[in-house]
Amino acid sequence: MLRIILFFLLLVLHGASHAASLQLGVVPYLSARSLLLEHAPLKSFLESRLHQPVNLGSARNPDLFVGRVVGGEFDVALLPPHIARLLQSDYGYLPLQGIRADFYALVLVNKQDPAVNIADLKGRELNLPHHLSLVALQIDAYLRRLDVDPDTDLQVRYHSTDNNAVLALAGASRGAAATSRTVFERMPAEIGSQLRILGSTPSVVSLVFVANPRLKPQQLDALRGALDEFPYSEAGLAFFQQRGINLVPLDAAELKIYDPLLPALRKGLREFLP
Repeated sequence: MLRIILFFLLLVLHGASHAASLQLGVVPYLSARSLLLEHAPLKSFLESRLHQPVNLGSARNPDLFVGRVVGGEFDVALLPPHIARLLQSDYGYLPLQGIRADFYALVLVNKQDPAVNIADLKGRELNLPHHLSLVALQIDAYLRRLDVDPDTDLQVRYHSTDNNAVLALAGASRGAAATSRTVFERMPAEIGSQLRILGSTPSVVSLVFVANPRLKPQQLDALRGALDEFPYSEAGLAFFQQRGINLVPLDAAELKIYDPLLPALRKGLREFLP
């Protein structure tokens, strides 16, 4: 009997510890190991400012990640602005801050590739990250504006991350790839030096922090305050300066520019949404 009582006591204590932790989710735009390293300074800063443990989590792919967010597994999540708008519109999530990285979706080819404009890619292979990623959706619209139909003019291949889309192109003799400016600039020199930029979409906010609507007002205020302070901390200064990015406030209506993408998102994510 004593063992049973101790077992249930441990379960209760574990649950209380979990409840006292902040669950921070990050969309899988890099490998799991890279995400942990990338956001370790933010995790440590939030723990020190909020005086509670912060658990960092992600998922195998963006579909599963969105399902986990909608399922309530995270208190705060960092994800692309079009998905942030879906969560805001359909599930009451609250946008907190945006990471402005001068996001551009880039079309890349090998340096020796003879292509001089986007039309020269017709009939070739295009490597893209996840089909619902902001890069993939922005590139799709960009190509169509230039009278290139990805469905009929290109052989589109999707990959799990931006990195993998670029790696699929590196070393190939023909074809193209698309990724974000930030990911391209951080590729190893031996890969980046093989490639050149053929085209680019306009700049937008790259990632957005959203808060679960279950957070109490005092929790939300503390979280907002911590995020506001992070860029001015020693860790935050290094984090943002090394990456050439900054944290910007978001107006409640700012994400509405992504409303045209919501039908495609809902359709693509239907099996992962309630």
